Amino acid sequence: PTNLTNIFVPTIVCAAEHDPYVTTQVAKSFSANLPNSQYVEIKNADHLVHLEHPDIVAEVLITLASSSVQVEKRLLSLTI
Repeated sequence: PTNLTNIFVPTIVCAAEHDPYVTTQVAKSFSANLPNSQYVEIKNADHLVHLEHPDIVAEVLITLASSSVQVEKRLLSLTI
């Protein structure tokens, strides 16, 4: 995508340490171009990281979703 700098939603770029197709260098660069992004590298994994380490990938996604819920709850508590 050419408009990464215009995407402001919280994002996690989850990369596999040994992915031959989407290298960690490419994933880090992709993450760096997203203004509200976090980069996570999963060790001892290749292109099928979601199948090799499903618990880790799930935890990463749950963490992102949980953080959004916490922010929303906090913001709602501040409104009158």
